[in-house]
Amino acid sequence: MNDIGHNSDNATGSELKRFIERIERMHEERKDIASDIKEIYGEAKGRGFDAKAIKHIVSLRAKD
Repeated sequence: MNDIGHNSDNATGSELKRFIERIERMHEERKDIASDIKEIYGEAKGRGFDAKAIKHIVSLRAKD
């Protein structure tokens, strides 16, 4: 009877670990994407565009 509970705990622990690892991967991807977005704003600024205005436009468009 103890083995059954132990196996169940292992399965639950393994499942929890997989959820945590997936979340961690998403956080890493989000950091990468945020870095890419920052680079795009910098590129736009370097080409003479107002990055603050672009951020505002992006924000407005997200509301639609």
